[in-house]
Amino acid sequence: SFPELPAPHQCSAVAWKNTKRGAVLFKTDDGPGFPPGDTEETVVQRRLATKAVFDTAVGKTHRVMGVGELGKLWIEVGFNDQGLCVGHTSGRPVLGSQEGRGVPQHLFPALVLRHCATCEEAVDFARKYPVAGKGVNIAVADRNGHLVALEKCGRHTGRRSRYDLVYVVNHYLNPAMLNEIQSQVPDFLKSSYYANSDARAAFLDKRIARIAQLSDRDPAEQLAVLMEHAHGGICQHGMKDEGLWTNYAAFIQPSAKTME
Repeated sequence: SFPELPAPHQCSAVAWKNTKRGAVLFKTDDGPGFPPGDTEETVVQRRLATKAVFDTAVGKTHRVMGVGELGKLWIEVGFNDQGLCVGHTSGRPVLGSQEGRGVPQHLFPALVLRHCATCEEAVDFARKYPVAGKGVNIAVADRNGHLVALEKCGRHTGRRSRYDLVYVVNHYLNPAMLNEIQSQVPDFLKSSYYANSDARAAFLDKRIARIAQLSDRDPAEQLAVLMEHAHGGICQHGMKDEGLWTNYAAFIQPSAKTME
């Protein structure tokens, strides 16, 4: 089995239906807070200094634009020329005995964008290929307005979908995947990492109905609902127990093929 990696980031990704603009996706990038002597601005600047927006086209695969770490191959958030968009969050905990022959987990979102054009193709891809290492959760939206949340760890694949909104945080919410946590790694459910992720899931659950009510409005109004400061808010600002900060956020409209 694989050990947990140190200092994991805690991020959220939400995709929802917008009747005027099709589906849209919002993704945050969160990391540890700042040490004594540093300021919030310094830490955020240091984090953003390692980020790059790039586009790539390889062979017969789809052309992709995404955000990732300089010198590394993964994509944290992005979209392709078919209008498929993905927001990536870390999945915890590591499940099952793994052979190491799967897709390295951080490469998984980029490969979904390279090889898939729709949410259903992304689901088929996830079911076909295991991942190696920790888990990876992705929120996926396509230009047809379809939405799906996928959770991967080893050979386990969790799928969650609904008409109006899907989201991923940092633990598995698919019932079968959650059962695996309870049977394999029950102590994870007592961790502060899980508590933070679970609070964000509860925050999003409470706001699904409000976002759906605004489905025919400007996305800025829907974003305002997501960005409210409350317990479990997905934009983190040095929360007392974890000291986590949101370093950047990305907003994608797959029908227009734009990312802000």
